[in-house]
Amino acid sequence: MGPLKLKVDMRRSKAQFDQVMAKYLADTGKDAAKVLNTKSAYIIHGAAELTKHADKADIRKFIRSAEGQAFVGRLFGKGTMLKNILAKSMPDSRKEATKRIIAARNSSVGYIRAGWVLPLAIMRKSAKARIKNIKMAKMKRRDIGTAKPARKSMRPVASFYNLIGQLKGSRKKKPGQKATAAAAVRVFGLPALKKSFERERNSMLRYFQSVLRKTAAKRRLLK
Repeated sequence: MGPLKLKVDMRRSKAQFDQVMAKYLADTGKDAAKVLNTKSAYIIHGAAELTKHADKADIRKFIRSAEGQAFVGRLFGKGTMLKNILAKSMPDSRKEATKRIIAARNSSVGYIRAGWVLPLAIMRKSAKARIKNIKMAKMKRRDIGTAKPARKSMRPVASFYNLIGQLKGSRKKKPGQKATAAAAVRVFGLPALKKSFERERNSMLRYFQSVLRKTAAKRRLLK
């Protein structure tokens, strides 16, 4: 995911953002590369924060419910716990199996968000922007996201990518999963990115409205 290689449903949001950005740069006279990198950092952070994530309490409640315990029984009975939960040994009881599944489900919290950690770090450093770290996300691999800051030129371009949905095995659903990683990115990641684009576009629109109000106030004083 990113401002250059976007899915079809993202093109409209990006086009609208680019239009407002062009006007913003023309009106403010600010350095285009720095503005692009700063806005990219805020878009990345917003996309991560707006991405829906699993709720640990809900996970525990489900696993311990009758339906959840039936799910535990199916995994336990088929002998797939070792493969799916990446355990070194099979659980010796339903209670232990339940504990391991809860731990495995909890570890998936923030998985999509993790793909934004490195892009944010790159853009934040380039823009020298004071933006907080992404909550509930840790980067354990460097190939799950990347970014390329804009440089000073006639037409500067900033790009950033969350590669979670493109990793090997991301299109395969493991037993117990509701969706593949690639599907989760489409369902949760892209809508969050779209909202983040729109939020930054709206912040620039508010700037224009503020300028218009100030200009109108000055005109009234001159009359």
